[in-house]
Amino acid sequence: MGFEVNYAKLMDLGLDYARYLHFDGSNELLLELSRGATKYDFVEYERTIYELQGRGYQIIIAHPERCRAIQQDIEIAQRLFSMGCKLQASADFIAGGRFGKEKRPALKLLNAGLYDYVASDAHNAGHYRYFKKVCSRYVER
Repeated sequence: MGFEVNYAKLMDLGLDYARYLHFDGSNELLLELSRGATKYDFVEYERTIYELQGRGYQIIIAHPERCRAIQQDIEIAQRLFSMGCKLQASADFIAGGRFGKEKRPALKLLNAGLYDYVASDAHNAGHYRYFKKVCSRYVER
């Protein structure tokens, strides 16, 4: 169980608040980027990620397939991966569930081997069926 930290909210609070928002007992911070972010926003994202990494946090990017810039160019996700970020897919997006338009970029990221994690991102019990479907089809045991 976990929750993502919205990038804009973190910026509103300030980076010092990251110590209250990461997973207890770990240095992992699940960061959610803006859905409407453009490739130009990533200059600031990268600067912030480097700052957080410098403070000892392992950054995990939550559902990068939702981000418009990554939908248009998965090289942006590759850059995040190369920076040492881990990427976490939402199972329902790989399965083509809730929104649908995220399926194509999610499968591109999956096929490129960029995901470290697959999460349910369940907001209700019905969403777990997507997690089961993706695990049975794509996740190595």
